[in-house]
Amino acid sequence: MKILFYLVYFSRRIRPAQAEANPSSENLLSVDIIVPAYNEEKVILTTLDSLNEITYAGIQIIVVDDGSQDGTLALVKKRYGASPKFKIISQENKGKAFALNQGIRCSASDIVVCLDADTTVGADIIDKLVPYFHDFRVAAVAGTVKVRNDTGLICDMQLMEYLTSQNYEREVFESVNGILVIPGAIGAFRRNVLTSLDGYNNDTLTEDTDITLKILCNKYIVKNAADVFGYTEVPASIGAFLRQRVRWKVGTVQVLYKYHKQAMLSIHPAVSFIVIPYTWLYCIVLPFITPFVDYVFLVHLLFYPDFLLSGDYLLYILLDLAVPAFILFMRRDGSYQLVYLLFLRFLLRQVTFLSYIEICIRMCKGTLFEWRKSVRYGIPEDIKSNSGLV
Repeated sequence: MKILFYLVYFSRRIRPAQAEANPSSENLLSVDIIVPAYNEEKVILTTLDSLNEITYAGIQIIVVDDGSQDGTLALVKKRYGASPKFKIISQENKGKAFALNQGIRCSASDIVVCLDADTTVGADIIDKLVPYFHDFRVAAVAGTVKVRNDTGLICDMQLMEYLTSQNYEREVFESVNGILVIPGAIGAFRRNVLTSLDGYNNDTLTEDTDITLKILCNKYIVKNAADVFGYTEVPASIGAFLRQRVRWKVGTVQVLYKYHKQAMLSIHPAVSFIVIPYTWLYCIVLPFITPFVDYVFLVHLLFYPDFLLSGDYLLYILLDLAVPAFILFMRRDGSYQLVYLLFLRFLLRQVTFLSYIEICIRMCKGTLFEWRKSVRYGIPEDIKSNSGLV
């Protein structure tokens, strides 16, 4: 089903859509960028330096320090405290959703762009995002997330996943207004829509999925900006990966359950009966089941050799590789991963399965719904810059 759906879509639309600029418009939309930050001293200045390169008229960058216990706030104030382009806000630690809402309250602009504190962008990001909002029905635009710290197998595994799954699924589901996640790393919103919906909620572990479903359930349009890139850090160790994926999976289930009745009544039928079931199946159910196919094959291969089973397993592997291989080949982006795509897919299945074991462990400990911050690394140049040495 997945292969057929993707290939039909790809055959009809090879190149991602881009918003048409409207240079004749006399009334430019005003834009603010909101960066929530908690213990981000390794990466924050690199992010802000990239934002400082943006030349869009009247832009303001709102940094909300959420009670950091490291040197984040001091670093930001030292470099940008005197800049009229920046507004720096400090609050007690209340969580990312509260920090984002604080930034929204401090903005008076038409559009707010929300970025994670480890996300760097190009200087033309606003020029590419704003044209999407010339359509008054558009309430939000999802950017395209790129992996910035490609430093090992775990990072390569996620690079492959972003290219062939997360980014591509947004591109596919945009056609039915079915984007379910505007990534926290990079997303733009019409500010009056956010305020009318009371902003972000903190009752789930994935505030980005929550705000997206809330927007869709209120019958607004969410677009995908395939040409707007945000370069973000991904977990570089198995432990960090598990922390992130437990939060994503538990948060996704929370959000889907929270909005399930409203979604059935308010969202386009294609979303209710295709996109949401697809998310349950391919993001929650199958990642738990498919590793057992590998385990059964390995056991039979070692103890009960069965050529018929080997043929079935080979067919399964070919089907599993078909979509990501086709996307990598056609996109020419990360195509070097084709060389060891089989291993990356196998690794992803096994490490993802570990996240379900981690979920069970946390359930037993009563810590399943605790927010655990992502690990930050910073490339060597970032660490030098963010330490104030540059």
